[in-house]
Amino acid sequence: MRKLYQWIDSLWQWIAERVFVRFEFNLPVSELRKLAEAGRLSFALTSGGFVEWLILSSWCRKEGFGAILIANRRRILLFAKPLYFFQICFKRKSYAELFLSEEHGPRLLICPFHERKQPFDPTPAESLLSGIYNGLQGRGFFLVPIFVLWRKHVRGAAKKLSEHFLGLGSSPNLIGKIWYLARQRKDSAVRSLTPITMEAKENSEGTEIEETEAMRAAKNARRRILVQVNQEMRVVLGPRYLSPHSVKENLLKDPDILKAISDVAQTSGQDRKRVMMLAYKNLTEIVANYQYRTIEFMYLFLSWLFTRVFKGVNVNEKELQNVREVMKTKPVVFICAHRSHFDYLVIPYVLFMQDMVTPHIAAGLNMAFWPMSTFMRSGGAFFIRRSFRGDGLYTVCLRKYIEYLLKNRYNIKYFIEGTRSRTGKMLAPAYGLLKMVMEPCRNKVIEDIALVPVSICYEELPEQGAYSKELLGAQKDKENARALFRSRKVIKTNFGKVYVRFADPISVKDTYQLAGGAAPTLTLQKTAFQICKSINDVSPITARAIVSTVFLAHPMASLPLQKVHSIG
Repeated sequence: MRKLYQWIDSLWQWIAERVFVRFEFNLPVSELRKLAEAGRLSFALTSGGFVEWLILSSWCRKEGFGAILIANRRRILLFAKPLYFFQICFKRKSYAELFLSEEHGPRLLICPFHERKQPFDPTPAESLLSGIYNGLQGRGFFLVPIFVLWRKHVRGAAKKLSEHFLGLGSSPNLIGKIWYLARQRKDSAVRSLTPITMEAKENSEGTEIEETEAMRAAKNARRRILVQVNQEMRVVLGPRYLSPHSVKENLLKDPDILKAISDVAQTSGQDRKRVMMLAYKNLTEIVANYQYRTIEFMYLFLSWLFTRVFKGVNVNEKELQNVREVMKTKPVVFICAHRSHFDYLVIPYVLFMQDMVTPHIAAGLNMAFWPMSTFMRSGGAFFIRRSFRGDGLYTVCLRKYIEYLLKNRYNIKYFIEGTRSRTGKMLAPAYGLLKMVMEPCRNKVIEDIALVPVSICYEELPEQGAYSKELLGAQKDKENARALFRSRKVIKTNFGKVYVRFADPISVKDTYQLAGGAAPTLTLQKTAFQICKSINDVSPITARAIVSTVFLAHPMASLPLQKVHSIG
């Protein structure tokens, strides 16, 4: 029987090595090895079956863990361990006994989201975990939730014709999995989440553990698996998206917008329907039209563009992992310093590369020119007027749209200065958008919001020639299609590296709690300057900046080229 199992394992391994080359595995081998030595290691999936078993079993063999020993699906046992299959069918052994066996190899637990048939009856996964808990003796049992991403898509979007046959991109059916594997697109990932330890309660009297306690531990373990996978799905795919039309219709029913419409109609003497049409027009000007296919195309285009324009994008992985953990539990607002038009593209590129959902980006209305407006709006940009002081209706529409994004856990990115700095130094912070971001938390509409200061540093700015002319008195060139076409020469120049750094997140809830009874305006101003300081603190010092500082500190106003070479 052992030779038969070895032959079956080698056959599946031969198939897996040729089929699953497209998957990127993000599993900590050393940590998993320690868990396997300390007790029994079991992977936990919330969806999938036979194909996912092949994927994980192939990786386990490759990393020296051995083939997956047992899974709680008869179909898998039939093709992997026929003896176990017959033992389960004829009830000679239970799944719990097989999971607790002393044989070497990881286990696989499949516990779908929707497997509970009756409200209070335990699910099959809970019954299995309860049996495992009852049978634990000394050694621990470690559950490692696994998130398998086949392909990204926009959650909540209308199904395409292909998705009716292949299933959703993140959870395809068997035909869809075969189709994705045949195409060999290398955009699928397998990621492990925080391990869950199941340990038996010490019982000095030697009596059996109460069934309620075992079932309580089983339900807790299953719930933690589902929560972790759901949080990771939110980080990768984001929340469910609605069409721009649905968003505008929902916002027009908001009491604050309806009150603003009535006030404007009463003050100006206009018909209420005409004012409502004006509010709808304002929302049409603002609301983004997030499309994943645009994000995917933009990533492919930027991968080509950044290799030509820059020498690479340098990111601190530890800082990015910290942001990832925050995104699991609360909406995140990325607040950046503004140096270049490339700032709009760098953060989405970095996040997409790390399998994190890209944010909605606040852009000036000056960027809404054809053809960029349609492309940017479908990439998550929402456009804001430079100034809307005195336009109460527009202010309410923008404030409620930002509140809608944060309430529904959409991430946002905007620039704290409001415009690009021409000198390289940070400008004074603009308070308007930050106030709109923080107000929902102060008004108890949202429990908490994470503000993440972000520094984007370039070794050499692509717009430095234009900035020099503007500082000498030239007029700023207006953004339009002609200027975009003229900027094609940027592709022929390399501007060095781009450095992206993420500061520690700032909790808006904690900020208001620490402020106590301080005036909201004072709290807003302190938070804005704290963000600016955090951006400066994490900004790296480039070689160009050091050389420039040396020259500026030299007592002579100008130096001949030979002197410059001697200083260097």
